[in-house]
Amino acid sequence: MFPKEATRTLTFTIIKRAVIHLALIGLFAVLALAQTNGKIQTNQRVLGEDVRRLGLPGNDDFADVKRLARTPAASAELLVSQLSVLDHPERTLVGDGSPRVEHVLWSFLALRYITGGMDFCAPTRWKFGTSYEEGVRDYWLHFYDKSCVVFFSDWPSHGRTYIAPFDAQQAIISAWRRWYGHHREDSDYHPLVNPPAHQWPESVQKLVRISNE
Repeated sequence: MFPKEATRTLTFTIIKRAVIHLALIGLFAVLALAQTNGKIQTNQRVLGEDVRRLGLPGNDDFADVKRLARTPAASAELLVSQLSVLDHPERTLVGDGSPRVEHVLWSFLALRYITGGMDFCAPTRWKFGTSYEEGVRDYWLHFYDKSCVVFFSDWPSHGRTYIAPFDAQQAIISAWRRWYGHHREDSDYHPLVNPPAHQWPESVQKLVRISNE
């Protein structure tokens, strides 16, 4: 073989091997990406299942909330999507309410947990009635701030849950959606760390007041 032909053959072999090497790198990259995407989809599916069953009869809500706190940014998106206005807010819920009501309330509780106890408080135009129940409802909804109400508040010793008026509910849900819009990429959520199970649902650590626009 002449030197020029040998050089050509060697060059061709090197190029061929380089192409094969690059092809293998590309194949491994595609497989790794597919595996990563598969894990992400699996994690999202598991998170979605945890969120969807919050508040349902027989579910271990505390355990699900703690799992959601491991991935707070991803969980926040799912939880915010579950928030909705509740009908008949002037009604006192004794013990367990309807599955839908319990689901919405636990979605708020989970958001409170994964954000380190944050909650929103909104003013209301509702005029609380003069009955004993309305007086107690007024007291607990204004428990954290006399000028605004939280979405719901519990009377722990009596097992009763009081729901905010419509206008405050709507304002608080909108506030959570705006908040997530600004924090969807954040990693600085600071979830609560092993709080006593009988305390954190009734405890608001960081109250954010919504201005009356």
